[in-house]
Amino acid sequence: FWDKINRHCRYLFYKLTKDWESRYWLDWRIVSNEELQKQNFDLVIVQNINFLPVAFKIANGKSKVMFDPQEIYFAEYDSNKEWVRDHQPRIVNICKKYIPQCDLVSFYAQEVYECYKDFCHIQKHIITTSAGYFHDIQPSEIDPNHINIVHHGIADYNRNLHLAIEMMEK
Repeated sequence: FWDKINRHCRYLFYKLTKDWESRYWLDWRIVSNEELQKQNFDLVIVQNINFLPVAFKIANGKSKVMFDPQEIYFAEYDSNKEWVRDHQPRIVNICKKYIPQCDLVSFYAQEVYECYKDFCHIQKHIITTSAGYFHDIQPSEIDPNHINIVHHGIADYNRNLHLAIEMMEK
């Protein structure tokens, strides 16, 4: 109980002082990586920005670090005022401090790379895609009264899902 109160008080202090780096390491889930730090990995691959500092701690200067961002993290929820206030400064700090240190950053689209490139320095990058090869096929007939649509991903306002819904009405 007291440990939780202590952690919460330190969290509040770091939030007020804007010391995002210290605030980051308060999370008990990510500070106990001693066993991983003892290993000699050739490569540490990270997809979530929140674990990029941990990757460098694990790499400990002995391993290469590759970042494969799945989102434009520094703007992911920028329509949410609470997220902008409480989390965006930490994410911005991680992006600007750790992405330039990565040995390689892999992007799933050129447009995503452009967003990051304009935001922080990137040493080396590649563009990869999981899209298949182009096949020149003709669309099939559809029943206009029965169209199925699937959205894969978070249902955040920034994703403009309302436009997909409006399109289905037409």
